Amino acid sequence: MKVLLVTNLFPTPVDLERGVFTLQLAKELNKICDLTIVCPLPWFPKIKMLRFLDKWYQLANVPEKYEIDGLTVYSPKYFLLPKVSESFHDVLMGMRLEPFIKALHNKQKIDVINSHWLYPDSVAVDRVAKKINVKHIATGLGCDINDSLTQRSKADKILKMLQNIGGVTVVSSRLKQVLVSNGIKEDNIKVILNGVDVNKFKLLDSDINRKKLNLDKSSKIILYVGRLSFEKSIDSLINAFHKIHHTNIELLLVIIGDGPELGFLHEIVESLGLNKVVKFIGKVSHDEINSWFSSADIFCLPSLREGCPNVVLESLSSGCPVVASDVGALPDLITKDSGLLFEPKNIDDISNKLTLALNHKWNRKLIHDSMKSFTWEEVASQYFQVYYDE
Repeated sequence: MKVLLVTNLFPTPVDLERGVFTLQLAKELNKICDLTIVCPLPWFPKIKMLRFLDKWYQLANVPEKYEIDGLTVYSPKYFLLPKVSESFHDVLMGMRLEPFIKALHNKQKIDVINSHWLYPDSVAVDRVAKKINVKHIATGLGCDINDSLTQRSKADKILKMLQNIGGVTVVSSRLKQVLVSNGIKEDNIKVILNGVDVNKFKLLDSDINRKKLNLDKSSKIILYVGRLSFEKSIDSLINAFHKIHHTNIELLLVIIGDGPELGFLHEIVESLGLNKVVKFIGKVSHDEINSWFSSADIFCLPSLREGCPNVVLESLSSGCPVVASDVGALPDLITKDSGLLFEPKNIDDISNKLTLALNHKWNRKLIHDSMKSFTWEEVASQYFQVYYDE
């Protein structure tokens, strides 16, 4: 079977951490089907005086074709005016994707197109798929449902596309419920949770890794890993930490990641007098994350909304218990043996659950073993079944 995977969420030579979960899926799919990967990205001029626009300038350095982990990736570029073009982003992406996908189809007859990220990717791809009469499976990942369906200009296009499509997959049962409540047929939606590399995220010795990371052996460590952005609600974690840190002088909050809220979060930490007990580490290589999970007592994800967060799967596979918001796929992933859930933004609930988790004796091997069925190989086989069934 010849499968075309289309998504803007895929690693590039200039951002190897981008969409790393999609890479894991693609590597397993490539073992069981003839896979072609297309990662459409906005065009940006390669002019040195524009290097200060770092986020956009790096796009100029992504080649039209590259290889990553043995996979060939095509990256056609399309014109886009940031923010101004958002309401017709799908049209601009589609203008470039249509001739590109048609050319691929002429060379090698495509059996199925699987697009990841409903807007603009899936909406743009669907128009092309219908023109060349190829089955299209759209995959929703989180914000492309939770956020985009609250925006009329995007919601109308997404729902119209999903009403008449070969199949839909989503990464949590709650995302499925959202689509069903918006009129999408339940039978046409398949829930496929994300996977984790259980060989990469494994049980490691805490003392050895704390020494390697220069962390005190006696500290009680609460860890956050992820983007520092509004929807992650890291400010609520810091405020909850402030409520409990005075009861345990060995408590330490470690925040890994980067994002637009970094300055704001630093201000909160300073205003609460937490500078000595909250550490901002910055961005860390994906290969190093296992050491941080192994060093932490608990991992906390205080998000306002989520799809199926890979960071939680990685924490659990590392044997690290999770305290997280009761959102997205988190109730599907976390059991009484692996963590606790709290109400988003509820500082009292967060602080109470953190305290309970810190005082509980968790079985880290049991937590790790619970992830053995969440392999990317199993996830890929579920996608492959959808390609055949729908």
